[in-house]
Amino acid sequence: MRFSRPLFLAGFIALAGVAGLARPASRAGLPFPLQLEMRVPFEPTAFPSVGQTYLAYELYVTNFAGNPIGLRRIEVLDAERESPTPIAAFEDGQLDAVLQVVGGSGPAGGSSPVQLAPGSTTVAFMWLALAGQSHVPSRLRHRVVTTDSEAQVAAIGTHHDELHVLGH
Repeated sequence: MRFSRPLFLAGFIALAGVAGLARPASRAGLPFPLQLEMRVPFEPTAFPSVGQTYLAYELYVTNFAGNPIGLRRIEVLDAERESPTPIAAFEDGQLDAVLQVVGGSGPAGGSSPVQLAPGSTTVAFMWLALAGQSHVPSRLRHRVVTTDSEAQVAAIGTHHDELHVLGH
């Protein structure tokens, strides 16, 4: 038996809807799942300074959707613990301060870097300050909250090598 391509496709779409693979009503018209890629090119090394321990690194966020995505919040979580409380969170003005669009100073028209255009990448320059004796996680994960969704990805390790002091 031979099937024509349009008939086969219509049958698959109907089965997908019955099997619960259709998009939720709240996300109708939006890409499913969220079309963001997050990556960290270099894992941070924890270093002490002035009574605190710091982690500094870059989080690259790329929009692979065909529509703009508004970033609302970036959270850093301890990947070793199940606590929903973030180690650090960036939103509003803090988020504007840490983001830089790759290849320019921002979207055309002077818009905020939290509006991620289709196909564009923004870099979040992450600078985490942990209290002097607090636990430094060996793994971090990231949660990005957008205007209509959220994603938890970009799990990375942290280095705990002892840094050599050149002089006092």
